[in-house]
Amino acid sequence: TSSHLTFRNCAFLQNGYETEGGSTSGGAIYANGGSLTAVDCVFDGNHLVRNGDNSTVYGGAIFATGANVALSGCTFKGNRVCSWYKGDSGGAVYMEGAGMAVVSNCTFLGNYTQRKDESGTVRGYGYGGTIFFAPGNDNTAARLEMTDCTIDGSYSRGNGATGGVLFLSGKKQTTVLNRVRIVNTGILTQPLIQYDHGDIHLASGTLAMTNCLFANVSGTNAVRVADGTFEALNCTIADVTRGFGVNQTAGTATFRNSIVWNCAAGATVGEVAFDHCETERNPVLYPATHKRAYHLKHGSPCAGVGDASVWTAADTDLDGLPRIKNGKVDLGCYSFNAPGLLLMVK
Repeated sequence: TSSHLTFRNCAFLQNGYETEGGSTSGGAIYANGGSLTAVDCVFDGNHLVRNGDNSTVYGGAIFATGANVALSGCTFKGNRVCSWYKGDSGGAVYMEGAGMAVVSNCTFLGNYTQRKDESGTVRGYGYGGTIFFAPGNDNTAARLEMTDCTIDGSYSRGNGATGGVLFLSGKKQTTVLNRVRIVNTGILTQPLIQYDHGDIHLASGTLAMTNCLFANVSGTNAVRVADGTFEALNCTIADVTRGFGVNQTAGTATFRNSIVWNCAAGATVGEVAFDHCETERNPVLYPATHKRAYHLKHGSPCAGVGDASVWTAADTDLDGLPRIKNGKVDLGCYSFNAPGLLLMVK
């Protein structure tokens, strides 16, 4: 409590417990106040499971309340929270009341929340398959920054589940994602599609995404804006198999230099603003199975038609390559770069 914890090159493996009712937090680490820093650590298979009445579980690997958090170069794999009767949040990480949380160069693989009863039937809600983030109350400011991260295979399971990847709440919370790759995620429900939920669920506050890929989403919308402010700059949302790219019912949602493509229910619903975007024509991208998945192909209508005024010569895309080329900017998370050619001259 109120201490300053630092872990370097540590492995947290299969920590946690399964027990009856009540509230349980932090399968591997519990931090209350102070600060928590983890560098080049592995969190694998940590879990919290409650099978009693009125049980709640928070943070399969990490639970932090009132603590500033810094995670760098860490891997989170297969961490989970599961409650039989009430609710669960933060499959890998649960953070509330934090003034600042910085997550950089981290990989999140197959983390999830799951809500079921004693018969194994999936019910109720789970929030934030990878991360749950909230200030703790609406009068507290909090900021989450994620940079150069990958989230793959994250989900929330339950009829009321939402935020298969992230659940963000709090009027004064701000979440900034830059160069984050999110793939193969979703909400697993029985039996309905969660049209009013989202793989990233913004309940309130601000979410800004830049140079992000969000692809292959199942069972829900990619982004749900229930309230607050959502902004996407040079992002690609694609292959949403059962929902919308963005479902907005309150607050504001704005896209610039972005691609929203192949969303089963449509690109967006609500009053979503677009500036230099592609949502109707085929953007001509490499498919998900290709080694250059979601990069622009030759002949893409998205090449060179973006708004360059928002970028400088030093700015880069999701691959770390220059955003501006010959004074032009492409749409989506990746700048167009043709595969190299070998010329042989006799």
